[in-house]
Amino acid sequence: LLPAIGTAFVKHYYDQFDNNRAALSTLYTEQSKLTFEGEQFMGTMAIMQKLTVCVATLPLRKSACRCATLPTHNLRLLTARDARPHCAHLVGPPLQTLQFKTVQHSVTTTDNQPGQNMDTIITFVTGNLAVDGNTATPLKFAQIFHLIPTPNGSWAINTDIFRLVYC
Repeated sequence: LLPAIGTAFVKHYYDQFDNNRAALSTLYTEQSKLTFEGEQFMGTMAIMQKLTVCVATLPLRKSACRCATLPTHNLRLLTARDARPHCAHLVGPPLQTLQFKTVQHSVTTTDNQPGQNMDTIITFVTGNLAVDGNTATPLKFAQIFHLIPTPNGSWAINTDIFRLVYC
């Protein structure tokens, strides 16, 4: 039963990622951890900022910036969808967000194992990513999920580790 749950979860996760990335927030908890290409994030908010930054939710305080008139003022564009500039030092450290507009996951393999107490699921996924419509040269990826049961009978991501594969 657990392998079927893991495989169904993977299908749901990538469907959400590809079509409605903001909906991924329901799959993470405040204790969830994400390691994405070596960067570590903890909690739903931090993870979702990495996966789906919405600049409309970030403070736009250019008027409060005293360096706005300097020619070397460092404005940063946070997403391609919203080209409003934000003063990097006013909104905190630079956000390392995903650098693409669209993505399509194609899962090649899914391996599932029960966790130590037989009540969690460890899922290892490999596949291809078509980024911004580029199906001619897809990127290879590997991802591991540690899924835990929730009190309401569904599953949440406890640990998520993602890497592009370059070999």
